[in-house]
Amino acid sequence: MRFAAKVVCMLILCVVGPTAVLGQTSREIRKTLPLAAGGAVSIDTFKGSVTVTAWDSPQVEIVAKIEPDGVSAIDAEKV
Repeated sequence: MRFAAKVVCMLILCVVGPTAVLGQTSREIRKTLPLAAGGAVSIDTFKGSVTVTAWDSPQVEIVAKIEPDGVSAIDAEKV
């Protein structure tokens, strides 16, 4: 009986282990664009958080980090 339990545990690790590693992938996008003195920035997001920091430069810098929702291979592929 113990041997069967060990085999089941090993099978679970073999299936769940790689998916957990795939689910940890992320992608970062960085862009810097010119912005006129009277310019405006509009941000639309489906979900997640947005942080806005002002600075004294005539440009806007965008840094977006995209991460999967879950830990499946399909979620990681969507990134």
